[in-house]
Amino acid sequence: MKSIIGILKKDNFIESNYDEVLQGNFTEFTQGSDTQYMRINTFEKYAMQNSFEHIFYTEAEFEAWLVEVPVEISKLQAISLLLQQGKYNDMITAIEADPTGVKKVLFDAASVLYRDSNLVAEVAQDLLMSSEDMDTFFIDASKILI
Repeated sequence: MKSIIGILKKDNFIESNYDEVLQGNFTEFTQGSDTQYMRINTFEKYAMQNSFEHIFYTEAEFEAWLVEVPVEISKLQAISLLLQQGKYNDMITAIEADPTGVKKVLFDAASVLYRDSNLVAEVAQDLLMSSEDMDTFFIDASKILI
């Protein structure tokens, strides 16, 4: 039997059909105030999809889902990671290519970079980074101690 992890919001937990289908087949564990996490040992796929907001078939998928993307990182953390990835010069080129000069002024003045800022979004687009790439970048950069 394959073990999976299902995610439910607490509001939906009571209203779901987990009693009929899942009770006796799962170990419930909770993290956070608004989410139920369940490890299911046996399941019927159609019932799971109707009951759960997210379904993870591996522990790694679940762990990745649990990681929160930082709202901000320091500019030094970003520069450090860009240097490690060999993308620092590409970023500087993208910033300096702005004909208005606004990106350079904003970047030079910043000590913190916010994940949802226009500057970060524009530079990420210039570097051909997807939203998922940016999330990973912010997570990795936040782990750098400077």
